[in-house]
Amino acid sequence: MYKLKLLNLNIPADIKGFTLLNQAIQLYEPSMRIMELYDLIASLNNDTPSRVERAMRHAITKTGLDMTNGNFIATYKILWSKEGEKDN
Repeated sequence: MYKLKLLNLNIPADIKGFTLLNQAIQLYEPSMRIMELYDLIASLNNDTPSRVERAMRHAITKTGLDMTNGNFIATYKILWSKEGEKDN
């Protein structure tokens, strides 16, 4: 759903964090704690929450932005959701 937007931020599609960030942005809800999100994504991908966190952090560093995983996911979920509303 957000793959093209992540590519536009210079996140390579061939790294694990790309796929995990795409899932995270889709699944994120403002009431959700970031650790809950890591747990959910880890269970969906037969992985551990710490590996999920690390893969996402690695992908975010590729953007050149200095953001935490939680800030990145929340910011872009809100931003891209609002863009989608304009398209309707």
